[in-house]
Amino acid sequence: MARRKPIEAPEAVQKLLDQYEGNHVRAIEDLIAHVEHLEREITFASLAMSYGFSRGWKPDVGAR
Repeated sequence: MARRKPIEAPEAVQKLLDQYEGNHVRAIEDLIAHVEHLEREITFASLAMSYGFSRGWKPDVGAR
């Protein structure tokens, strides 16, 4: 198994956990909801964007 890169911003993680009063599960659920929302926004934006506008680049929403 590949080694994971250590988190470079532990204060950001702590701030997030503080917002959820230490509830790790709720924090992760909310992060997942935000990711899903942003994926929908990217999908919608890519439908409105022409191929030439982005110089041929198209977002790969499924890549994680």
